[in-house]
Amino acid sequence: MDRNCNNSTPNRLNSSSPFVLPWFKETRLVLILVAGLSVALFFRRVAFNRHRRLVRSYAEVERKVAQRTQELEIANRELLHSQKMNALGTLSAGIAHDFNNIPLDH
Repeated sequence: MDRNCNNSTPNRLNSSSPFVLPWFKETRLVLILVAGLSVALFFRRVAFNRHRRLVRSYAEVERKVAQRTQELEIANRELLHSQKMNALGTLSAGIAHDFNNIPLDH
């Protein structure tokens, strides 16, 4: 009996159960714990697989970008060379035209 004249028994949670089991002996709690851990491990694996696929996909995108950048640089060099040749041809044609049209004074 306590100071307020209440009867209390330290081993009883309520009047229907004679004692309280530790959590690891409570079957429902252990099953809930196992189910929760299973779900957590499942989603961990899903997240890991998605991360791995993203890393692979990112590497593939980087490889394609590098390849297309290299192709673009080659195309730009070829265009510059083509423009230089065009300008040189125009200059040569102009010089040839000037030589063909030199006035002849006798």
